Amino acid sequence: MAGHRHEPAVLGREQRHRLDVRSRRGDDPADRARRHRDGRAAGVVAGPPARSDSPAGGYGAGLALRRATRLVVRPAAPAAAGRGRPRGHRRIARAPAVARRSRGHHHGGAVAAVRLRVPAGWGILVCDHAAPLLLPGRGRRCGRSRSRPRHANLSCVNDLGGQVVVITGATGHLGHAVVAAFLEGGAHVAAPHRDGSGVEEIRQAFAGAGERLWLEAADLGDETSMARFAESVVRRFGRIDALAALAGGFAAGPVADTNVEAIRALFEQNVVTAYTTIRAVLPHMRARAYGRIVCVAARPALHGAKNTAGYAIAKAGVVRLMESLADEVKDEGITVNAVLPSTIDHPVNRANMPKADPKKWVSPGELAAVILFLSSPRASGVTGAAIPVFGRV
Repeated sequence: MAGHRHEPAVLGREQRHRLDVRSRRGDDPADRARRHRDGRAAGVVAGPPARSDSPAGGYGAGLALRRATRLVVRPAAPAAAGRGRPRGHRRIARAPAVARRSRGHHHGGAVAAVRLRVPAGWGILVCDHAAPLLLPGRGRRCGRSRSRPRHANLSCVNDLGGQVVVITGATGHLGHAVVAAFLEGGAHVAAPHRDGSGVEEIRQAFAGAGERLWLEAADLGDETSMARFAESVVRRFGRIDALAALAGGFAAGPVADTNVEAIRALFEQNVVTAYTTIRAVLPHMRARAYGRIVCVAARPALHGAKNTAGYAIAKAGVVRLMESLADEVKDEGITVNAVLPSTIDHPVNRANMPKADPKKWVSPGELAAVILFLSSPRASGVTGAAIPVFGRV
């Protein structure tokens, strides 16, 4: 285990490491207390080793994850063997310390488990290392690639099998990546479209999804149209579990050259579309006391910059909408969050900014991974959050 600190090892079955710690009778109590504090500072949690934590049921038995290493300190027995030992203390053989190595199954190589025979009067630290993070029911392990992927994939963490997700803006550059992520996670995707542009591309790109992908015409800016769309989704799939409100628009220019009509257009494209869609799906989420809502704002929502006044105003409105709604429904099983990307890496932005370094931008896949998590049942503890996804800008 060279190079590792006291963190759970990724082992196929529970491995136990016994390390000798001198704690003879007569030691200074302050020294023993210091050693105990050092163990806690290393992330070790006091408590007996729990064999039930090991994945006895196999990798398909469900999530097997323990983030803390368990520590057992057995105080040394008195020098007199047999009678007079305190209750609960175990006698330790008076043999010199001898390392015994056994090979355990490890993803990526064998791991040697070390057992030490400890002389009498010494204490024992027992560190139980747990199994890897597993996807429930699939036996698939989350691994870390040697190089950071430009299109992140969290499907092994977020199993959305059977979930019904409404995605607005599905025909855009980000929309393609988000639709792909949800379909790969096992979700059913319902996407409204206004004029049919890009619909055939979506259908062809995800032809293998079959009936799990459903697209229908609707006007995002019209409350009645979006209410009908939400009712159609419920009739088709039975419920609505999550909303990813990706639809929006962008325009840049100095305040002196930007008229009020341009500001209104940005507000309609970003705030109103999110507002009408949320109002359409919210009654169905409340009926089940469950829902996940994710809006897409942008970095200028936090801090305006040159030539972005209109866009910053609109995206700040999205964040304030998210925060207000999150506070309204926080006790109803519904979470509401927003992601705030910087520049997204897609062909249009590359063409408009030829001198920029797109490697520093956030990719659609990376942003989709964050949206996927926030839309999953695992994100129940996150609500009212404006999450920056800035890439390396």
